[in-house]
Amino acid sequence: MAVGRKIYVGLSSRTNHEGIAQLDTHLSVWGYEVIPVPVTGCLHLKSAVTQVADNLLLINDRWVSPECFA
Repeated sequence: MAVGRKIYVGLSSRTNHEGIAQLDTHLSVWGYEVIPVPVTGCLHLKSAVTQVADNLLLINDRWVSPECFA
């Protein structure tokens, strides 16, 4: 999920730290910051977080921590 120059990536059994690190390696050269977001209770980050405006997210705090997006 891209919000400005930040790329939020769900960290789960399907996407691990190594995969996120590889994504960060490729995107950091373009000025993006890749942020891992631990996901529990759902399969995908976008099941727990919806971007409703440029800098406004609707977050299910039972599945992800809002602090990851601060």
